[in-house]
Amino acid sequence: MFDVSRLKGMRPGARLVNDGWGAVVVADDLLAAVDDGHIDAADLDVFEQESPHDVVDLRRLGVTASTSTGH
Repeated sequence: MFDVSRLKGMRPGARLVNDGWGAVVVADDLLAAVDDGHIDAADLDVFEQESPHDVVDLRRLGVTASTSTGH
């Protein structure tokens, strides 16, 4: 689980890529780490909820539509 403590343990300026299934990243903690500059950027394909409007506005966040059909 990438929460505030794991994110702060990453190298300053790191980029996080999350295309995994399930709860892997605590979104609020990631947004704070990107906002304060500890995490330089993040690429996300999976969200805790659909249409994460607060996430889409960040310039250092890559957001893709999940097209997986695992069911």
